[in-house]
Amino acid sequence: MTNMMDIYKALAVRINYPVQPTYRCMQKIIGYLNLLLSLSNTPQAIVEVALSGEPGKRYLNRKNEQIAYLKDGRACKLNPDGTIHTNDESAFVIRKGLFQDLQTGSVKQFITSEDDILSDDYYLQPILTSLFLVLSGVQPSEAVMYINDACSRSNAGVETRQVDTTRIKRRL
Repeated sequence: MTNMMDIYKALAVRINYPVQPTYRCMQKIIGYLNLLLSLSNTPQAIVEVALSGEPGKRYLNRKNEQIAYLKDGRACKLNPDGTIHTNDESAFVIRKGLFQDLQTGSVKQFITSEDDILSDDYYLQPILTSLFLVLSGVQPSEAVMYINDACSRSNAGVETRQVDTTRIKRRL
C-alpha cells in the first residue's frame, strides 16, 4: 500500500526536494496532487483481486468493497450473508476513487493527510509523471492525461478473428 509519504519520497529525488519532507514541501505536493485529482475525469479504478477459489467463501480485503463482476465478465451475485458461489481464482472490484483513508477504507476525493493510501499501485507511476510535469511547468490540464489514461485501461481482450461470412444472409 503506497501512501502519500511514499509518493513524496519517490518524487523528491527527481525534483531536488529534501527526502525527509518539511511541512511546506509536503503540503505543496499534496496541493498539486489535489489539483490533478480535481481535473481527472475518471474517478474509478477497476482492480483485479484474488479469490480463494472455493464456493461459499467471502471476499474480505478492504472495508466497503464488494466484487463487481467475475473473470468471465458475468455480474457477481452475492448471497445475503456476503458469500459468493464461484470457483474462480480472481474477480474484479470497482474502487470509486484513486485514494482511500488508511483507517476506514473510505474513498477520498481529495487528499488531506500523509496517511492516505493509493487504491492500486498501478497508478503510482502515472501520478508521479503527472506531478513531475506540473512541477516542471506543464499546465495541469495537460499533465493529468497520464492519470486519465491509466484509469481508462481496459480489462477486456481484443477479438481479432475474422468475421464468418458463411452465416450471413441477405435480406431482400
